[in-house]
Amino acid sequence: MRILLFIILSVFMTGLHIETLADSADQLKKEVSLTSGKQKLKALDKLNKELIHIGSQEVYPYALQQLSLARSTGDSSQVAHAIFNIGEYYYNCNKYKQARDFYLRAADLFRNQNDRLRLAGALNNVSLIYQAWGEYPSALKYAQRSLSISENLHSWDDIADAKNNIASILLNTNNFSEALHYLREALQICKDHHDLARLGITYNSIGAIYSMMNRTDISLKYFTKAHDIYKKLGDDFRTAFTANNIGTAYLRRNNPKFALSYEKEAYMLFCKADYPRGISNALVDLSDINYRNKNYTEGDRLVREGLRITRNNELKNIRLACLDLYRKSLKDRGDIKQAYTVFAMYVALKDSIFNEEKSNQLSEIQTKYQTTEKEKQITGLLKENKIHLLEVKQRNLQLGILALLSIFFIILMVFFYYQYHVKQRLNKLLEEKNERIVSQNEQMHLLNEEYKQLNADLQVSEQKLMESNSTKDKFFSIIAHDLKNPFHSILGFSNMMEYRVDQLSKDEIKDYSHSIYSSSSRVYRLLDNLLNWARSQSGKLLYQPIETDLGILTETAVAVLDPVARQKKIKIENLVSNGITAISDANMFETVLRNLINNAVKFTNPGGWVRVFFSEEKDRLVFCVQDNGVGIRKDIIPKLFDITSKHKTYGTQDEEGSGLGLLVCSEFVNKMGGRMWVESEEGQGSCFFFSIPK
Repeated sequence: MRILLFIILSVFMTGLHIETLADSADQLKKEVSLTSGKQKLKALDKLNKELIHIGSQEVYPYALQQLSLARSTGDSSQVAHAIFNIGEYYYNCNKYKQARDFYLRAADLFRNQNDRLRLAGALNNVSLIYQAWGEYPSALKYAQRSLSISENLHSWDDIADAKNNIASILLNTNNFSEALHYLREALQICKDHHDLARLGITYNSIGAIYSMMNRTDISLKYFTKAHDIYKKLGDDFRTAFTANNIGTAYLRRNNPKFALSYEKEAYMLFCKADYPRGISNALVDLSDINYRNKNYTEGDRLVREGLRITRNNELKNIRLACLDLYRKSLKDRGDIKQAYTVFAMYVALKDSIFNEEKSNQLSEIQTKYQTTEKEKQITGLLKENKIHLLEVKQRNLQLGILALLSIFFIILMVFFYYQYHVKQRLNKLLEEKNERIVSQNEQMHLLNEEYKQLNADLQVSEQKLMESNSTKDKFFSIIAHDLKNPFHSILGFSNMMEYRVDQLSKDEIKDYSHSIYSSSSRVYRLLDNLLNWARSQSGKLLYQPIETDLGILTETAVAVLDPVARQKKIKIENLVSNGITAISDANMFETVLRNLINNAVKFTNPGGWVRVFFSEEKDRLVFCVQDNGVGIRKDIIPKLFDITSKHKTYGTQDEEGSGLGLLVCSEFVNKMGGRMWVESEEGQGSCFFFSIPK
């Protein structure tokens, strides 16, 4: 069970209702349309702040209009305000990188204009972004700079914001005592100035700290104070947070009766705000309460709803809590088989989260390493450049000295030798020097060309290495997840059959054997695809074209997958008749067709159909595997044949796939001299086409 926190926003909504703000925004829009010049700029700035309050996407075009007008009129102050407002827009859209860049640009302008109050606000917002990224040292640095400026200006509200922000950062790093120190200071400021909105946030943060310290009695007191404040202000969204926190605290005290009303309140308010994280969090606690009260039917319904929401919104940690709670309830009810199935899903998701975190950490380390290496290379190049410049200066100095000596020598020769002979000798010397200079220039040109070629070869090698790493990562991902997960079922059910065979009925033994067979078949298909892909990439898979009856191969592929389709009550219709021949590799053709039919069955709802047919063109045959299944989103289609893509889709009965089958198909079709493409419409089905030469 989790305690929910809300971070201080850059602009507070202290008791203002959305309807009131929307009416104010409409009035300001009229004012913008009726004014011009500086008056219009002020109206635009006010309008943007109101639109930010209500979370409207219209703030972006109005902020751009404000920026354009401010630049044309030379109003540098309004330029800074407009850039800050654009940052606010990106922040509310969760586009943190763009938001940070605009906040930092605005901060520079506020600093140049000596507008220290707005500078403090911009720095505090940068701190919030780094906190959202989990980069707490950077977040703390900007928050402390904001606090220092606010204290020098004696701006009590900005001081309270900065102290709350610093406390939130310290809380995330488990520095509870220091966080409480900042929150108590912020609390006193809010009380002195009767700022209820900030007071509620501070109470909630203090409650969260005591909850993490397992001081539930104290945390309940502060959560209740925050809850009462936001009910009084009519702030439903923050009321939902505090209600959820109170319910969670009562559950920790094993008091589900008191927790129930608060969790219901939190659930309704989060649904009203359409906030998936809050909804799923409340569903976990509500299902826990029902399980504790032995109301298993309602508990199961709430858990399944939570699983649906967390899957659709990629809330993996809350989904993990749902699965764990569901597993414990099934185990308590004696449903060991279902509990084991849920436990396997739990372990797979936990492994996925762990591997994602490790992958992100590895990527971050690699990025830092590459950045460091590039900086070293740049430093080395700068040193080499400095050395080269010094050598050039020294050479120029030597040439100057040589020129002076030559002049002196010529003067001496005028006095001692005839002028004609001296000139002849000097001309000969100059010709030899010119020849050496030309030769040296040619050598330098050749060296430059070799250096350019080496750079080009290095870039090609680097690209090939990146592609190789992507392929390796894909293999490791498949081996770590898709190849491992079926063994959970195989090991689990075989273990149960070994130790409980005397206790199991024939139906249970048949059911367990079917599960072991299904998982083994999935492992075999995955290994087959892995080996085919590895052989194709290593160049060991040879294309062996012979005259082949494609109708017979199609009939064989359909026959292999027909039992799988019948389990889902799906009809496979083969419209390719025997006698259709072509010069092709029979093994590759059947592998492609079998993978495409298997995919079609996987993504077709029970009771649907899969159809295999072909058409004949001038110099090629075009085969199609069509289904009336779930279809594919337009943005997913380009990723289907990309080895670096990490997109993963589940079948209509949660069948998992590695995505490697389509890559094998594409590789085999290319080797047969054809091409592969897909046409699909979401909710209507898909058509996978591939062509081969006649």
